[in-house]
Amino acid sequence: MPDTFDPNALDEFKQGIREHDSLRVEAALKKGIKASTDVDGKHPLIALLSVGYKDLPPEARDRVKEDQFRQSTRDIVSRLLDSGAKVAEEETFKTPFLPYLADRFLITGDKEIVADIVIHAISETLKDGRPVYQPNLPNFIANYLVHQAGEKADYKAIASDIMNMIEGVYDAVRGKLENPKTDAEREVAAAGDKVAPWRSPMQRPGIDEILRQVGLSAAGVTRNAPEAAEDFEQVANPRGIPIASFLTTVEKKEPSAVLLDLKAQLVGHADLQRELKQLVFRQNFEVNRKVQGLPEAEPENYSTAYIGNDGVGKGILARKQVELLVALGLVGDKNFSITEENLGAISGGTTPQSLAKIFAAADTIIVELPPSPHAPGPNTPDLGKTFMLALQMSLLERKVLKKPDPIVFLTGRRDDIEDVFEQVAALKTIVPNLRTMADLTDSELGEVLNRKLKKTGYELDDDGKKLVVEELVKARKSFGGNDFRHAKEVDAIVKKLPSAMAERLSQDAEENEGALIAPLGKEALTHATVADIKAINIPRIVGGLGHARRSRPGF
Repeated sequence: MPDTFDPNALDEFKQGIREHDSLRVEAALKKGIKASTDVDGKHPLIALLSVGYKDLPPEARDRVKEDQFRQSTRDIVSRLLDSGAKVAEEETFKTPFLPYLADRFLITGDKEIVADIVIHAISETLKDGRPVYQPNLPNFIANYLVHQAGEKADYKAIASDIMNMIEGVYDAVRGKLENPKTDAEREVAAAGDKVAPWRSPMQRPGIDEILRQVGLSAAGVTRNAPEAAEDFEQVANPRGIPIASFLTTVEKKEPSAVLLDLKAQLVGHADLQRELKQLVFRQNFEVNRKVQGLPEAEPENYSTAYIGNDGVGKGILARKQVELLVALGLVGDKNFSITEENLGAISGGTTPQSLAKIFAAADTIIVELPPSPHAPGPNTPDLGKTFMLALQMSLLERKVLKKPDPIVFLTGRRDDIEDVFEQVAALKTIVPNLRTMADLTDSELGEVLNRKLKKTGYELDDDGKKLVVEELVKARKSFGGNDFRHAKEVDAIVKKLPSAMAERLSQDAEENEGALIAPLGKEALTHATVADIKAINIPRIVGGLGHARRSRPGF
């Protein structure tokens, strides 16, 4: 059952977490969204704290200063904790080696945030009658070293640095318990001897002993199985990657609900939407044949490459097809996606070999092929080719595991798709279906604008809408279609609306300084005008990211 009947509230919550926007998160929580609602398959706190200020795109950093970002992050953590987000027991986010969610944040940079999470973890264990939460330090250090340390890492130095950071957390918790201000702090502070370890300076365990316990030494991994082996991934594979953290679990919905979502999110492409609807009818047909004892048809290969320019809906179509296949029971629910948003983290944090292991574990795979660099150097291999070679490598491991080939969806521009098909011979067998997606028409761009405005709660007068579409059509002609991003251009414009509206309102009030911070009515906060569109200066923002992406180097 969904957390709320208002899909906009769910989107608002996830966007607020991703962008560290405390007002969006607060609004979503007030509309009934649960504080434990996952964001991209992750606990909201994990999704929130895995993005630092430096991870934001440049345009986002232009809008918010680092201290504002940090304060907003703290506000969101407080709101989630106050709204019932669990941080002691991981529940659906539990792993074999870190049973407590609080363990995930022990070396987060902001000690105030970590201390708040730890205090809530202590509070939860007190309420449940369990021993007071304390991190399992050998497990924590083992997990960090297994997944972060390199071949020639100085394990002892790394473990010592980790202990220094965790000691700082103990100090921060002790400070809050000595001067409690929140209900959780007062509750834990009143627990007396039960929280004694947190009331005094941390008793540091010996680093050598911890390394011995987890089977690690300054020279590397010992051959003897460590005492802590059952609590974390096998140390025999010390430099593996946490594969599960790269996979998301696709929620199983009713097929009709997936089709309705698709219709609501995708503008145009009636033929491709009809294909997905026919998939539902075909599966029902096959189920009824099976009931009648008739021979089963040969299994279909649903893997497809969606070809088209940016912003025409390729990613939406691929994601919804994955959801539909899961809904129909045609494929497992573990998905791995390489998107524009996570491309940097994946390409920077994995090798082709480790990437192949992730591919091997997924039931469905979506790869948004990044634009190839114009003139990559000899040490700059093409990202798209690297991903596809890793996919090809994964097929052998799947055979060893007796797993069927994955269902793969590629999305990209024609040149980039054709390049990887030419470079990776096996790809035509893995992904046999090609679908070309046309550019959006002028009227469809207008429909995208209307939907975006409705979703974000803004109103724009007819003259403003007309000007937006005129500027977009003009930009498309000037780019020759190459770097025009269609729906993404509309998104960029709508994101600029609040700044333009606020600037207009501030100019209206500049003669009266008190009016600059006066309460504003709903109409002022939602109604944009053609003047706001002119102030945005559309020609300056349209296609900008497209140009940057085309010149971006590969691995």
